[in-house]
Amino acid sequence: MRSTQSHKLPKITDDRYLPLQDFQDFSKNIPPSPYASRFSFSKLIETLQDKNKSSKEEILETTIARLKAAELRLQQSAAKGEPFLLQEEVHAVMHLIFPAFFLEGQMGYIKGPFENYPFRFQTEDFSAQLGDYECDIKLSNQNLSTPHSPNILLAGAAVLNTFYDQQVEMYAGEGMTLRERETKMERHYKFDVHLDYLEVKKVKPLKKLTPEQIHQLLNNLNDHELWLEHIPPENFVFEGIIIGFISDVTKPEILSKMKEMAANEGGKSDHEDDRDYLEILARSYLEMPEILLGSLQTVDGPWIESLTWSLLRSYNAKMVRASLEEVKSAYRQVLLEGKAVTIVDLQEKEHLSPLEQALRQKGLRSLLLAPIFDEDGRIVSIFELASPKPYRFSQLTIIQLEEFISLFAMGTNKFINEMENAIRLTMQQEFTSIHPSVEWKFRKVASKYFWERVVEEKQVGLDTIVFKDVYPLYGQADIVGSSKLRNESISKDLIDNLERVNKLLVHCSTSIHFHLLDIYAEEVQSHCERLREGSFVSSDESRIVELLSEQIHPVIRKLMPSFPQESMELAQAYFDYLDPELDIVYRQRKAYEDSVTLINETISHYLMQEEEKMQKTLPHFFEKFQTDGVEYNLYLGQAILEKNEFHSFYLQSFRLWQLIVMCEITRLVEKEAKKFPVYLQTAQLIFVYNNTLSIRFQMDEKQFDIDGAYNVRYEILKKRIDKAYIKGTDERLTQQGKIGIVWLQDKDRQEYQQYLDHLVRNNYIAAEIEDLELDKMQGVEGLKAMRVTVLPKQ
Repeated sequence: MRSTQSHKLPKITDDRYLPLQDFQDFSKNIPPSPYASRFSFSKLIETLQDKNKSSKEEILETTIARLKAAELRLQQSAAKGEPFLLQEEVHAVMHLIFPAFFLEGQMGYIKGPFENYPFRFQTEDFSAQLGDYECDIKLSNQNLSTPHSPNILLAGAAVLNTFYDQQVEMYAGEGMTLRERETKMERHYKFDVHLDYLEVKKVKPLKKLTPEQIHQLLNNLNDHELWLEHIPPENFVFEGIIIGFISDVTKPEILSKMKEMAANEGGKSDHEDDRDYLEILARSYLEMPEILLGSLQTVDGPWIESLTWSLLRSYNAKMVRASLEEVKSAYRQVLLEGKAVTIVDLQEKEHLSPLEQALRQKGLRSLLLAPIFDEDGRIVSIFELASPKPYRFSQLTIIQLEEFISLFAMGTNKFINEMENAIRLTMQQEFTSIHPSVEWKFRKVASKYFWERVVEEKQVGLDTIVFKDVYPLYGQADIVGSSKLRNESISKDLIDNLERVNKLLVHCSTSIHFHLLDIYAEEVQSHCERLREGSFVSSDESRIVELLSEQIHPVIRKLMPSFPQESMELAQAYFDYLDPELDIVYRQRKAYEDSVTLINETISHYLMQEEEKMQKTLPHFFEKFQTDGVEYNLYLGQAILEKNEFHSFYLQSFRLWQLIVMCEITRLVEKEAKKFPVYLQTAQLIFVYNNTLSIRFQMDEKQFDIDGAYNVRYEILKKRIDKAYIKGTDERLTQQGKIGIVWLQDKDRQEYQQYLDHLVRNNYIAAEIEDLELDKMQGVEGLKAMRVTVLPKQ
């Protein structure tokens, strides 16, 4: 077995790119191939002699003679052990074989089998490219592994083809990528290697290789030890020359990279900044190192800033809107005509839109704009190219960019579609009753409906979606005294508003003769005195707001121009104090409503986090509602499960979990409420219903409801118990910092006693458990409850 240790590469500092000169120096020092080889013209001479037998051309005979002389000197040098490159002679012979016009503009070379740099012969264009030391070369996986591993595979393939009747091609797809160090522009090249003048000679008897062994080799291209074992280097000698041509495939390679980006999720590549990389691709594609690339979104959407890669590198909605509406704007022209346009010089254009002015101020002169259409033919964005040089783009540029822009549009549309799908999924999860846990049922019903109606063309309707025999869990965290607190905040704002407007009316009536102001002042004072006495009723708000916003405020605004300076300033200060949208004082109530929103969000966020964890334990249907607090319904049972099996211990586990969650919500509210504008607290309530029921999806209302007349009683009980009083008292069941548990059957009481004992032992609740009987309510009597006090978190 032979070692194939790799030759150490110079340090690579930038994304697998290495300075071209460093790579050439490295290549010269790569250890020789394990296979013996000899640079020879013998196969070429033999081929030319065969051709000369029929034509007997003098030029061909001269070439053969020159080649024979060169071959003789090569053999003599090899016999002496001296390397003899014959550079000048090889060049002369090659120019005899290939006419000058054939080599003109070609990047070609000739070398011996497995030889490294320098080449025996190379065209002027190839020499110029290799001499451009301002370029870096991108290293392939082969470069980064054993350097002469390609030679092992090339030699092995030649042996298999020559002696084992195989047809193996090892040079397919080989190429080279060069990048200009300053501009980062890339050039892509493909190798076309000809082995017509290469011979493989055996110097020892061939090893017998079975079809299985050959197949093993072809399935293990990276196992170089295996190749060396089956095709020993000491058994063969390679003679002849290898002719290679390198063609520029930059444009198709760039288009291929863009197809890959468009196929990836969200149009993403493996580059850190896709916009910068696309800009480099555009520069390389057009061979314009100075151009800038942009993409301007023209249709509003939640992703607009993410999808907009404007030439200005930021999205200014006002500027974009004005530029798209400006009649003589190039951007407007693209929208109207639906085709690409160019501006040869922004400095010479007479009428510039705000966006064009900003581009000119940035130093840009030439501009190319092209529409990006979605699948429905709507223009969703504008592709932008710009250059600081004038006259850079023309109709020819537009034609050259057709496929480039088409692939750019493909990536854009894929991103938009993915965003739309994600938004649709979010809406489904957040705003409808199609909860992920029951989505399988909807999918099953929809699939059946589609197949029968569309495929089998039957006149059928959608099957009803019902989940039978499910266990309900209901709970709520209700803000204590919410109605009273809301009315107090409204009253305070109204008093504040009335006092301020009364001061303004009294002052203005002394500076301007307008008797209606006196009547308004009297009415305002009457309302204000009554509210100060605490006589607020629900109708006061609408009556006073109507008086202010529909009568007093319009009159004052109309009279303001005729007010003296002092009165005008006082009136302006009054209106500045009002809420700009409601046109009334909205401070105390806003503080209260903001606090309600914050407390609801705090409870909802925690509840959804905990509920998501329980979904992993057992899929279940869950829905919550936010008013003055949060209430929720949870249903679990076999009908909701698509695959799993339901057991009664799941119900017990969920009931205990619900109690723990309500304890944590109580603690969380107590902790967070101190940060809110208005200090609010909640009272927690749980309803224990031990019978199963059915829930049905109502197609018209797009939500689940309790199904069946008997089960309606459950809904009635839920709506009444939060207003329940302790029997024989004026005390509400729901109290701040406590959890009320309403139950119907003695076995429920016994089950929950176990859970509460567990909570006492773990310091969730105080040891005292209140057993209570509730007052009769409309249609409901005989209800009992337990009530516990939640302890602060230790």
